[in-house]
Amino acid sequence: VTQATASAQPQIVSSGVVLTENGKPAILFNAASVDVLTGALDEDYTAGTGGYAMIGVTDIASNDDFTGVVSIYNSSDAAKRRILYNYNDDDTGILIFNDSPLGTSNTATYPTPPVADAFSLLEWYSDGSLGIGYYNGSTVAGRVTVPTGILNPALAIGAQIIGSRYMTGSISEVIVYGVDQSSNRTEIETNILDYYFGEELLVNQYSGAAAAYSLRKINRFHTGPLIRVRRSSDNDEQDIGFTSSGDLDTDALTTFVGANNGYVTTWYDQSGNGKNAT
Repeated sequence: VTQATASAQPQIVSSGVVLTENGKPAILFNAASVDVLTGALDEDYTAGTGGYAMIGVTDIASNDDFTGVVSIYNSSDAAKRRILYNYNDDDTGILIFNDSPLGTSNTATYPTPPVADAFSLLEWYSDGSLGIGYYNGSTVAGRVTVPTGILNPALAIGAQIIGSRYMTGSISEVIVYGVDQSSNRTEIETNILDYYFGEELLVNQYSGAAAAYSLRKINRFHTGPLIRVRRSSDNDEQDIGFTSSGDLDTDALTTFVGANNGYVTTWYDQSGNGKNAT
């Protein structure tokens, strides 16, 4: 994929510092400057019935209407496209795989959209007739009918289609397969998640927690703080997160509290259910 226009080239270094997400290099896309990388695919790459897969590692900075992370579309008819993640204007995150303009039934809807400004793994697998989507390793979209193949396919990274609907945020990895990879999904996820998110932690190994509180990181997808603390000197509050090893950041805690007393006002839920204890 390439971008010849300087103003539309996504950024990877800022003031001499390599941009990163979760400690790994990342490419920053800016909708305001219509950043996008494009390329072409073989004609029968998505036109057959043998299935396909689309995978993206991304941090969407803002859920703007119709944000697209990666899409395959007909280079002569952009209305015929398949999109890996799209944020709709009704506050739902959807995967759109349609061969006609938006609004058809060939969509798979996330129960809630991926959290803005959080590192995420988005996946779509199709056997050529039905497809299913995943968010951070969990099924989030029921199997839906996949439309007929796309002729003359083009690839856009950082946008739904060329000319409109660009994303703001970073992308670290995009993989498109011309055959169904459902049988390899677990291995693909393990490879990606181990590199970008680290080893599986308690909540990941034993899923289904209704709520999870700890003074260590116990969910590799948890990117927020562990606790919120109030200091006795002026009642000011501050979130305290974890170190690179997953431990409570006690240096940040003692720097904030100083010689005073500190009290927990919020213990953040790491289950992903938002059940913060206050």
